Amino acid sequence: MARNLMEQKDAETLIDSMKNGHIFSVQFVKADGTDRTMVCRKGVRKGVKGTGAGYGEGSIKALRTVFDMQKAAFRTIPTNRILRLKVKGTTHHA
Repeated sequence: MARNLMEQKDAETLIDSMKNGHIFSVQFVKADGTDRTMVCRKGVRKGVKGTGAGYGEGSIKALRTVFDMQKAAFRTIPTNRILRLKVKGTTHHA
């Protein structure tokens, strides 16, 4: 079954343009092929030691680091496999 994925550049632009602390939801395809929906925040600094991978604006890899609100942990989103992104009440999809 073919899935309509967002353009990577569009997804990264939306995520990078949000201010730190804004809550949004994202649905993406995990590496194992299953779908995942996550409610997350950008710019969380509590508990950051500064020793992790630097996935963010300007990075080479197609990943963005966010704070998963449901699991209370940092996670990465593959920006090249996003199905839907809901920001400020507006849903963006392919």
